[in-house]
Amino acid sequence: MQECTQCQTPFKWSTVYKSLWFAYSPIHCNNCGTKHTITFTSRIIATIMLVVLPLLWINFSLNKMTFDATISISIFILLYILVSLFSPFFVHYKSSYLKES
Repeated sequence: MQECTQCQTPFKWSTVYKSLWFAYSPIHCNNCGTKHTITFTSRIIATIMLVVLPLLWINFSLNKMTFDATISISIFILLYILVSLFSPFFVHYKSSYLKES
């Protein structure tokens, strides 16, 4: 998990997770107030993980039809939840060097 570039206070998993789900909103350090924004590369990684991979799974499962539809949807939901939960470990934030009160 990433930490603040100013004071090295680690970000909470829940803070990063919320940031990802609310349009990559900035994270403010709880200790020093430094504003951190997600990097462009991390936006690409998050988009691939949360949009492209699920779409590929749907395309694969619909084209192959090796599973029953209920099983395929269940696997999709499970994979999406797992990918979503691990996504905060793969994104990085950069400091804006602006302290906010």
